[in-house]
Order: sequence, then C-alpha cells, then structure tokens
Amino acid sequence: MIHAMIDIETLGVGTQAPLFEIACVLFNPEDGEEISHMHAHVDIMDVMWRTGRCPQPGTLDWWREQQYDPTVVHDRVTLADSVGDLILLYEGQSVEKTWANSPSFDLVILEGHFASVGEEVPWSYREELDFRTVRWMAKRKGWTQPRTAPTHNALEDCRLQVGLLMEMI
Repeated sequence: MIHAMIDIETLGVGTQAPLFEIACVLFNPEDGEEISHMHAHVDIMDVMWRTGRCPQPGTLDWWREQQYDPTVVHDRVTLADSVGDLILLYEGQSVEKTWANSPSFDLVILEGHFASVGEEVPWSYREELDFRTVRWMAKRKGWTQPRTAPTHNALEDCRLQVGLLMEMI
C-alpha cells in the first residue's frame, strides 16, 4: 500500500494561479517511510505560455519578502517535463491515495496544468484525501501541532506533511 503527498507552489492564491514548483512524496501510510519522490522547479514562462495563467499582482513581491525569487531558480524544467516526471513516479506503483493540503487547491491547479500539456493526472478524484481536514479533526481531539512553519519548498512541505500526518493518525 502506497500513498502520495503532493504540494505545489504558485504565483497566486486562486485555482487559476500558475505553478512554478511541484513535489510528490510516495510513502508507506503505516509508518510514513518515504519510498520515492519527485521535485521540479518549473519554468514560469513556459507555464504562462502553455496555460495562459499569469501571476497575481503582489505575489512575486510576497515571494521576494520570503527571501525567495521564483523567477531566478536554476535548473528549471518545462511544464511538460515536470508533468511527465510526476506521471513516471506513479507508474509501476500501486498508489492507493493522493493527499494534498488541500486537494481543492493543489490538485485542481495540477489538473489544469496537466490538461494544458495534453495529459491526465495519474489519480482519480475518488482517491484524493485532504490533509487539512485530518489536521482539523486531530486538533478537535486534542492534538497540538508542533510549531513548524511551511518552508515554501514543495518537497520539504510534502515531507513535513507526511510526518505530521503520521503523528495525527
């Protein structure tokens, strides 16, 4: 049994935001052990050209305030290559569930980006699970989340979320 945790970073806050980073960690849901992962810094100009999605005003400024500028990341790949890498990660694996924080943001945005390069996401909507809902339920049952700030690095955020998930369930 394998689960996936997906995180993206975007240049906006709505579901039409362009993404510039994708990460996925495949893990054992019994103990949280990482099985494999992918991480891609996506060329934002390629994303804008292929999807027609543009950064929302102020978002680049916000990223720069975080000491990060997504426009100067080295080793950027095309949207098609990053989508292909995520598909390859799922291939040959029996991924039962795909987690995100929250699916109605990350996975919806990914679906649109996949469609722009003629691909379908490698999971079904029936397999999507919401990390945010589990966190809310755990807090209602008395769980206290450790003070950890999101790194705004998609791979590190995936790993953090897997670790927190294992604490909560």
